[in-house]
Amino acid sequence: MKILFLLPFSFLPPNSGNKNLTCNLLKYITKNALCDLILLGENDHNDAETKKALISEFPEIGKIWIFKKPKNTEKISSKIKFASQGYHPALGSYYSQQLANWLKFFVPKNSYDLIHFDMFYMAIYQQYCASIPSVLVASDAYSMSMHRAKLGTNSTIHKFFWLIQE
Repeated sequence: MKILFLLPFSFLPPNSGNKNLTCNLLKYITKNALCDLILLGENDHNDAETKKALISEFPEIGKIWIFKKPKNTEKISSKIKFASQGYHPALGSYYSQQLANWLKFFVPKNSYDLIHFDMFYMAIYQQYCASIPSVLVASDAYSMSMHRAKLGTNSTIHKFFWLIQE
């Protein structure tokens, strides 16, 4: 089995619940399947050091690609774009046109059995991999609780408030 993981940030060190979940999942899966990684990296981080740390922690890992998150006007433009489409503006902080274009070209030419979208921020890339089975790990309990609160009220004002929080 060959799996492509799309991650919104480097999960090392595993110092939060989401990072710990991803780290443990990869420790298990890399022993049983070939896993390649795509990370969205911060613009001020050293990609070579990130790759070195990942390979040290996960020697069975396949290929690692790091794309940079948008910054400045590109980030603001992306936030406005997503908000105007009815999505949370935070998605704009994780949208890389370079990654989107790369996925359109790369994924069809490779034989992935599954694509793992880690966290809600990466769901925006599913459209570029639609022909391959995928799983979204929406491990953000806060978003889920806001979604439940939205479903549990009849007030339009409250629904809007919970939608933004969701």
